[in-house]
Amino acid sequence: MHIFVYVCGSDLKNTMKKNSVLKINKVGKYEYICIYFKQRENRLLVNTGFKPVQDNMTADNWYKDNDYINGLIMQMKNNLDAYVTQCYIRKKDINQRDCLTYLKEHYKDNIRIRESKPQQKTVLQYFSDFVINKAQELTHYNSQRVYNSLETNLKEFDKTYKLTLESINADDRLFFYKFRDYSVETLNHIDNTISKNISILKSFLKYLHKKTKYNFDPDLFDFSVGKNPAQVVTLTAQEIHDIYYCQKYDKFERQLIDVFVFLCVTSLRYSDYEEMQNATIENNVLTKINKKTKTDITVPLNQTAQEILAKYNGTLPKYTNGYFNRELKQIFKRAELLQTPYKKTSIQNKLNVVKKGLKYEFITVHKSRSSFITILIGNNTPLNEIMAVTGHKRVSTLNSYTEKRLNPDVTNCINISRDAKSKSQQKNTAKKQHKKTTSQK
Repeated sequence: MHIFVYVCGSDLKNTMKKNSVLKINKVGKYEYICIYFKQRENRLLVNTGFKPVQDNMTADNWYKDNDYINGLIMQMKNNLDAYVTQCYIRKKDINQRDCLTYLKEHYKDNIRIRESKPQQKTVLQYFSDFVINKAQELTHYNSQRVYNSLETNLKEFDKTYKLTLESINADDRLFFYKFRDYSVETLNHIDNTISKNISILKSFLKYLHKKTKYNFDPDLFDFSVGKNPAQVVTLTAQEIHDIYYCQKYDKFERQLIDVFVFLCVTSLRYSDYEEMQNATIENNVLTKINKKTKTDITVPLNQTAQEILAKYNGTLPKYTNGYFNRELKQIFKRAELLQTPYKKTSIQNKLNVVKKGLKYEFITVHKSRSSFITILIGNNTPLNEIMAVTGHKRVSTLNSYTEKRLNPDVTNCINISRDAKSKSQQKNTAKKQHKKTTSQK
């Protein structure tokens, strides 16, 4: 006797029914008696191996005069009900593999299992679908790039790890540990990059669970790699001045530099620069809906921004992000700009990793935005005024763009030494004397 089990399921609810019924199922010309259970999205369909006999079945699909076969069917039905009840008590999802194991433990006959939804795709194919799905949500270039880059890295990782649903779900979160080590040793990624990729992978597993009904070990989602405050590279106002007024550019280099400086003095993201045609400019104020956060941004255009826009009749030259970054570094190198030594410290595998070079090597298009924010904060611009320009909703996000700089005099305003008290008294005396002299006049 062969038993075919078809399973698909999700969460069992507290209000679920726990008893199955008999149904006559027809596949092509073949009819059979099956044990059927369904509660919302949870469904079991078990082929008893017996065919219905015309005019010899009850309204409940039992045989009218064959107590022996009815007894066998009842035994199967009771065991299936017991499996469902256990899932209910333990608050577990109905799972095909668990169901098969349970049935084998309670039957002496051979049981043949056929999955209703066999895995048609590989993990990498599922991830490709996931990336395509996310691309519909992510409108920002850099966000999409992260997903595409992770997909490329997973393909290389798969060559040695051989990704399957089972290998990902292995004990002790082995998949994440191996991917973390691969990211450090082979890809030379820093901890912040690994942390972001792990977060994406966990979202992918949740997506897989929803699409394939595959139950991953909940402990998988507890795995994480710590994220550290990143060192922010910024330009000073003087450096931006030197870049803009440098006379060593050819015609095409000048266009690219003009766009970069325009971004430095407006803080526009690259994605918003790409959609400048959607911006409105009135009375030298640029307004636009931020493409990434969907918030309104209002940017007062200073003299430099107005000058650049006028040069191009309001339509700036367009470049792809990758080309922009490559050319920017080459222009700085040829024009001998930003040649000061620079050190950038990152955390890799919980250890400091210092990368040394000249400052121009660390500048990208996006550094225009962090430079804008850092310069304004350094000039004591109120945060709410900066956020109206940048489109940030939270101060914590705004702070992640700023370069931390040490001001040796920052604590002098709360100096309470004896000398400070004496100087304060002298200052007050001088004020009183000045006031008295003025009143006499």
